[in-house]
Amino acid sequence: GMYCLGFPKILNDNEPEKGKIICVRASRDRSFFAAVYDRAVSIWYHRPHVSLVSYVRGDESVDEYGQNQDVAWRPDGFMLAVVTTKSRVIFYNLQLTDREIYASNPVKGCRISEDTPSIGNIPEVTLEQSCVVSLLGGLSCISSRREELVVASGMGMLCRVCWDGLVDGQLSLQVHAIPFTADPQRVRAVPLASSAGLYLSAIDYCSKLGGFAFVLNNGRGGLLISTTMGFDPKHVKGIWARGVTNAACLAVNQRYGLIAFGCESGDVLLYTLDDLTGSLLHSHSMSLSPQQYPDAGVRSGPVHCMSWTPDGSALVVSWCRGGFSLWSTFGALLLCSLHGDYGISVDSVDFSQSLIVKSMAWGAEGYHLLMVSETSREDQRGSANQGDIIVLQFAKTALINNPAATNHEHVLLQAEDRFYLHTADSLAYKQGDSLSVADSKQWQIVQIPLDYLATNWPIKYTAVDMTGHYVVVSGKRGMAHCNVSTRKWKLFGNESQEQSMTSRGGIVWWKDIIIIGCHNHEDNSDEVRMYSRSSRLDNTFMSHLIKLSSPVAIVNVFREFLVVLTTDRRLFLYGMERQAGQQVLSGLAPVVILAKLQEISIAQYIPHISSLVSLEPSALRTEAAGSSPSTKGLPESIIANVAGKLLLLQRDHSVAEKKGKRAQFLAPVVLASGVEHVWAAPHSKPSHRYLLEALWLGCGAGGMKVWLPLFPRDGQHGSNFLSKRIMLTFKLDIYPLCTPVAFLCSLLLVTTCLLAQWFTSRKQ
Repeated sequence: GMYCLGFPKILNDNEPEKGKIICVRASRDRSFFAAVYDRAVSIWYHRPHVSLVSYVRGDESVDEYGQNQDVAWRPDGFMLAVVTTKSRVIFYNLQLTDREIYASNPVKGCRISEDTPSIGNIPEVTLEQSCVVSLLGGLSCISSRREELVVASGMGMLCRVCWDGLVDGQLSLQVHAIPFTADPQRVRAVPLASSAGLYLSAIDYCSKLGGFAFVLNNGRGGLLISTTMGFDPKHVKGIWARGVTNAACLAVNQRYGLIAFGCESGDVLLYTLDDLTGSLLHSHSMSLSPQQYPDAGVRSGPVHCMSWTPDGSALVVSWCRGGFSLWSTFGALLLCSLHGDYGISVDSVDFSQSLIVKSMAWGAEGYHLLMVSETSREDQRGSANQGDIIVLQFAKTALINNPAATNHEHVLLQAEDRFYLHTADSLAYKQGDSLSVADSKQWQIVQIPLDYLATNWPIKYTAVDMTGHYVVVSGKRGMAHCNVSTRKWKLFGNESQEQSMTSRGGIVWWKDIIIIGCHNHEDNSDEVRMYSRSSRLDNTFMSHLIKLSSPVAIVNVFREFLVVLTTDRRLFLYGMERQAGQQVLSGLAPVVILAKLQEISIAQYIPHISSLVSLEPSALRTEAAGSSPSTKGLPESIIANVAGKLLLLQRDHSVAEKKGKRAQFLAPVVLASGVEHVWAAPHSKPSHRYLLEALWLGCGAGGMKVWLPLFPRDGQHGSNFLSKRIMLTFKLDIYPLCTPVAFLCSLLLVTTCLLAQWFTSRKQ
């Protein structure tokens, strides 16, 4: 979930000589973003939002090449390509110098040294025009693919331009020469019958799908793929997205492999590529409910532009007639401005003028949303409106980046410089022998130390322990943890140790031990480290260290076991035992003893490691069979969320008993699709077995799904059901963030009472 914080900020960059602002585009690492004007290009820093350099073209250049239209970044972030209205592509080189144009004054008592760059120490940037490339037909859109630029023209051409300005005419494509089909397996692809006047109005490259998502000027959309790595024109074919007939724009989700088509009707249609048939399948839609927004179609109009968050967890949509909305990956509405959007005027409230957003870009980790408005406030000199750059701040749930087991018990939101915590004990409390829903809605807001943020922003991972009293955060380098009650933080005393590690794969708590996957820059090695909460945050006091041959993808725990998945898709299972502290220098450091139990490859089940959303070890099985004596206490299954498709990998005890080896995993069972979050209780109780042995799924617009067991009670014969479990679906008007065990029990109690009251009233 993504949640807007505070009021919007407006960046002051209205210089008349630049002209009207057209769009904003962020670099790949989102360290910079480019603001394109009619006559100029400005480079802004990511934090704080300050202008670094501007390149303003003269009248002669504008007359010859035309006004600026759009921009694309080279993947390394040191070159830009600007498209103009007279079919030109202007290349700019961006270089960093050793000097600083902004400097901050260190706060007294802060541990930042003079040599350490802080938030305010912004490097100087130079922007120089490199070369100009002339194309034909009027340029409609632009996209960057690896080390080349793909530009679409109004004559139906798709030109491929190298970043040094060279154009390879032999690799250019023509729309009328591309064969299209909606079903590659059954229907032969043929060129368009009437392609006169057709051209690509929008295009974006998706590395996971291996092709270009496109929209034609007639409203049809689809995907261009090739059987060769070099995208040879002879081997390119188009796949239509069925049902897309009035598309206006598109946005590609690289993590989930989704293509979002914004339509003239104001709705958004999302498609994914079927691995078996090779066709585009409709996944779901994003449309405003007529009950809540009865005049949405008339008031909003067609979709103007869209942008996915960097992690692919949310999509922001703006409409041509004003207003914008924020949706989760699978269609849950998180934010909509139509109910209270009265423009950006501070002098008077104009109920008829909504905010019209024509371009958007997300900042690092999705903490900021940059929007370009169609109109701006008139300044004191009375100059014409040029448009504004508006910045919105957001907080997001920790489950997006770090779906660790301990984060399931409490609600934890992370923002750019603080976190918001709502513990499970404030959701439910005990009354005698029963549980009741609490009425507390108060957040615990904790500021992250500025001396940690100075060198390690943005915050990537956050994790809360099972008690809800301790939280650990990790940013660009190192980590820090705090006691929520006392607000006291522990940071690395040795800054070189902090700067030598980059967290990867997440952070998880086990008892009082912090387990973090990281990359060691000193040794150029990948590791899993363990630090005690009570000891000094120092490598000397490390409780355990695991060396790995590949980078860490996911770290998680289950009871007394540690699960580590590496980027080569190898799964490691360790048994953990905590021992009393041993004397280290002037303090005690607890020791964790690890025993490697199993190592298996799951590459055949996860084609792309970037598509893996979460990986949960659990005790769930499709049947009520007990654990094998040789694997007692071990995770009975692995629950993997692969691009929204939930897979259950169960242990095969029969093979282990026959061969005398540890149980391997059976072929995966697909439990559900369109899954955003997964919750499973770590322990089971006989009194609440059916509730605690259930699997809870957050499915966006699909609501909440619960995979309930149908096991017979003790002393009863087995049921006649073919399946041992059942999937129930509940429509929700809220977005779930956690399902703590105490809250589930209290929810069951309240539901039972309500049902009893309903049956009583029916009898009366």
